Amino acid sequence: MSFKTELEHLKADLATQRDEIKVKMHLAQKELQTEWHHAEEKTEQFFAAAGELAHDAKEELVDGVKLLGEDLKKTYEKIKSHLV
Repeated sequence: MSFKTELEHLKADLATQRDEIKVKMHLAQKELQTEWHHAEEKTEQFFAAAGELAHDAKEELVDGVKLLGEDLKKTYEKIKSHLV
């Protein structure tokens, strides 16, 4: 195979990889935006529930707020890991 042919194959391979990466990045961005939107909703719920704890610290409410907080923590870590 000649150098020119090899170079053309390399260019074609790189173009294909580049296009695939661009599509995956676009999809990942959309996925992260959706994940962020859900996290924002959960955060509002968490803050509201945490505010209620100041007035009524029933065990089931405390447990629910803890679970919601842990879920949010995992969600934020997932989002953050995709941004690095």
